[in-house]
Amino acid sequence: MSDTIIAEMFCAGAKPPQVKAQYPATLVVQLGSTVRISCPVHGDPRPLVSWTKDSEAVHIGWQRFRVQRAGAWLYITDIQATDSGRYTCEATNGFGTASVTINLYVVCESTFTLIMKFS
Repeated sequence: MSDTIIAEMFCAGAKPPQVKAQYPATLVVQLGSTVRISCPVHGDPRPLVSWTKDSEAVHIGWQRFRVQRAGAWLYITDIQATDSGRYTCEATNGFGTASVTINLYVVCESTFTLIMKFS
């Protein structure tokens, strides 16, 4: 009987991962810049977060890519044209999974200025 009570107490505040805020579905960044992509997901217990680019896992060995704050942020330095793509963060805990996909577009300086001017 006491095992049941302990399990109920542990799960009382538990929540599956959920998207916690609005987020930009598209990011436009300038060639050579640095970008921080946020994974706007929370849960209890804190979910484990993994990142993919175009369905391929972002590997810790990728030199210009850094995952920080337990996966909450993906930093990409010295942005290259090949960095354009669909970035997905997937957050999982024992109660479920949630994912967010953000499209990243890399543009040259003149294109970037034009986009900013008309936005």
